[in-house]
Amino acid sequence: MCVGVTSPTDAAPAGFTPTRSARAFWVGGPGHGELRPVEPRPPGAGEVLVRTLHSGVSRGTEALVFLGRVPADQRAVMRAPHQEGDLPGPVKYGYLSVGRVEAGRSDLVGRTVFCLYPHQTEYVVPATAVVPVPDGVPARRAVLAGTVETALNALWDLAPLVGDRIAVVGGGMVGCCVARLLARIPATEVTLVDVDPARARVAAALGVGFAVPDEAPAARDAVVHCSAAAAGLQLSLDLLAPEGTVLDLSWYGDRPVQLSLGGAFHSGRLGIRASQVGAVAAARRATRTHSDRLALALELLRDPAFDVLLTGESDFADLPDVMARLADGRLEALCHTIRYPDPEGGRAVYTVTVRDHMMIAHSFTGEVFGPAQRLHGATYVVDAAFSGPELGPDGILLDIGRAADLLREVLGALTYRNLDDEADFAGVNTSTELLARTVADRLAERTPELGPVTGLVVTLHESHIASAGYARSV
Repeated sequence: MCVGVTSPTDAAPAGFTPTRSARAFWVGGPGHGELRPVEPRPPGAGEVLVRTLHSGVSRGTEALVFLGRVPADQRAVMRAPHQEGDLPGPVKYGYLSVGRVEAGRSDLVGRTVFCLYPHQTEYVVPATAVVPVPDGVPARRAVLAGTVETALNALWDLAPLVGDRIAVVGGGMVGCCVARLLARIPATEVTLVDVDPARARVAAALGVGFAVPDEAPAARDAVVHCSAAAAGLQLSLDLLAPEGTVLDLSWYGDRPVQLSLGGAFHSGRLGIRASQVGAVAAARRATRTHSDRLALALELLRDPAFDVLLTGESDFADLPDVMARLADGRLEALCHTIRYPDPEGGRAVYTVTVRDHMMIAHSFTGEVFGPAQRLHGATYVVDAAFSGPELGPDGILLDIGRAADLLREVLGALTYRNLDDEADFAGVNTSTELLARTVADRLAERTPELGPVTGLVVTLHESHIASAGYARSV
């Protein structure tokens, strides 16, 4: 599934000096993850060096790989495009990576790109294996490209019609992406069905209805099944109208699936059909390539509604523990993203800093906070420092006026508020450090509007002698 653009021009460096050692996440064996060193190498002709900004965990498939539950006869089929090692392990596996091209083909250097690559701090791949992320799509949201591509392929398989009544059973990453794409078809009635009532909030953000299984509407023209559970597939059949079809996107691994095919299955002439992203849907195979499909998925990610699927973020150093908790269910997530360290790697960079302020009220929980456990006010002077190794076509890193406006907008959503009453901060202490991260994350979501920025540091000054901050990639 290597995809991308084509151009004959290469800009391979004459000399290559790695800025730091690369590392990659490996599944050492069932239930065991580890970070291993990778020997950096310069890109050759027709290749690019990508430094990773974010990667996403495709929870369903990667949990099966992590737990060693891919059936032996499916291991070749489930091989990822840039996988190293063999299932069940040791294996380097994953396929949702977004980074910035630092060397190689001249038309790609400096571009933010998506690649079907495992979790690794930097890597060299053929230039045709990366697809530029469109302007206006934040780098973190772009990790969803592989999942939106799966959903897009499913719609090509399903061929829904205007006005159809469709249920999507299973509110995980794939199910939610399918629901959002279906919702954009005029007059289509889409219901997301999930056992977790909390998915109702996600469904609302995606612009679709929601129901728990016992309350799901019946007589659906089609059902898309994404729960990876036999009970979900049975429910999908039960929700169909006569002559309806279940499109099954689930991957069950080595788990048996039992269905009751009595009742209306035969008399209603119901159908079950599989959809899998490894091949372009038959309806478009003659006119679309894998590259076309992935490029379209990235364009569809201009839609900010997809941000509701980005439910957690961790540092790359913590990935072995994070993967274990995702696989056994201790860590709830839709799309959990991985943030990579020190995007500038000690290189020379340009920086631009803007300043504003905010005034908030809050209280803390814990004896360590002493009198601050009571409701009190706080005023912060806030610095946002944007950085990047390259200037834009106008000779600037970013429009400083627009950066100042954006900081003001982000702080405006916090200032003059009692943070104890804000749902986003329920159950957490809104320390200066946490507020610095909140401001940084909200700025990072919109920083692509500003220019070729790759790093961001937000500092909150409590006084002339005390401050706290947060640094991240963009």
